[in-house]
Amino acid sequence: MNRKQKIGIGCAAVILAAMWFIAPPEGLSAEGMKTLGLLLAALILWITEAVPIAVTALALVAFQPIYGIAAPGAAFTNFINSVFFFVIASYGISIAIMNTTFINRMANSLLRRTGGGAFKVILALTSAAALLSAFISNVPACAVLMGFAIGMLEPLEDGPSKTGLRKTLMIAIPFGAMIGGIATPAGSSVNILALDLLEASTGMSISFLEWMLYGVPITLVAIPFTVLVLMKLFKPKAMGEESVAIIIEQTKVDQPLTAKEKKLIMILILMMTFWIAGTWVPVFNITIVALVGLIFMFLPGVEILNWDNFMKEVSWDAVIMIGGVSSIGTAVTATGVSNWFMGEAASNLLDMGMVPLIALIGMFLNIIHLILPIAPAIVAVGVQPLVDLAEAMSISPVTFIVTLSFMAGICLLLPLDAVPLITYTKKYYTMWDMFKAGIIVSTAIVVMLAFWGTFAGSLLGY
Repeated sequence: MNRKQKIGIGCAAVILAAMWFIAPPEGLSAEGMKTLGLLLAALILWITEAVPIAVTALALVAFQPIYGIAAPGAAFTNFINSVFFFVIASYGISIAIMNTTFINRMANSLLRRTGGGAFKVILALTSAAALLSAFISNVPACAVLMGFAIGMLEPLEDGPSKTGLRKTLMIAIPFGAMIGGIATPAGSSVNILALDLLEASTGMSISFLEWMLYGVPITLVAIPFTVLVLMKLFKPKAMGEESVAIIIEQTKVDQPLTAKEKKLIMILILMMTFWIAGTWVPVFNITIVALVGLIFMFLPGVEILNWDNFMKEVSWDAVIMIGGVSSIGTAVTATGVSNWFMGEAASNLLDMGMVPLIALIGMFLNIIHLILPIAPAIVAVGVQPLVDLAEAMSISPVTFIVTLSFMAGICLLLPLDAVPLITYTKKYYTMWDMFKAGIIVSTAIVVMLAFWGTFAGSLLGY
């Protein structure tokens, strides 16, 4: 056990013990105090990586009945919910796509359409990451585009041109994946978690098309803006026509679509159709459609996925973590923690206009990533206070919850989240490189969200 692990376990143990004896502040119940303590202990274990993240998530479930926060049945039931199954389906869809030539075909098509030059190459690959991430998990979308980008640049000459281009791409790809993840509800498990907690708290739901009205315009503006910022900051050298031609040739796929790829395209088109139809037909729930699509990929005669390979490729750590976060998120609401938090903050927020209020919430969520780089945990803690704030203001909580989900899923300041960590480990850029780019891009997204989110909410009657 290293020093960091010892500190993490020691601090978590002290908090778990202390919550029995510290009197709760006025307005917070003893159960609420214990819930806060359990959540804080879990956050410390996650940040210090003292134990595997899945083990901490399981502890969140086990300790709820031990500390009298929730009955065993409730803790377990809240662990296995729609988000849990969506994450499993999302990984399956990701695996299916990664086993095809889709990435090469998509990148080649974008590169041919955008033409030459460093800006256009970076824009093409950033857009590819965003487009892919709009329908599958951000992590595999980023991983596959990173591998693609590094391999694509190998034939090019060494020197500043190659290094500058790689630095820019290694920041642009995770940025693109995270921004693309907000475009649709299916883009991230964080989105589904926010929708699930909103419905559990208020009975309200946000349809697929309604979400897209918030997310797609921001994504379309944010992607080219991000590339412009990165180009200004890191100034990758110009790429000659010959270099671009090499990249286009390398990504070219001569063979026609295979039978499996055609089947996968058909399933993905049907899933998208049913997701959109869910706007009017409630049975076409996002998770149900994703699960049915996944099931079809295993059927005899379809066989896009192999069960043994699927079991190996799914990140079960992430699946279990989502379950644990969902469980404690429900406890945060049930024990009155969110009501207490809202009571502490509401008096300073109620008189603010919608645009500055969304901007304030967005910037707070952006900064909170520095001390809590766990997006599902941010959503689990944040939903109910924002619902309560909306109720106090006599408005719909939908725009607040969309803001929460967007900013929880976009971690642009430091490589603390799993998505930017994928490229950061390649050592092409420093933390300072990411921070100076991330503070500009994330601030711009907050501004876009404040104005567009308010406008979109008014269009939808929220």
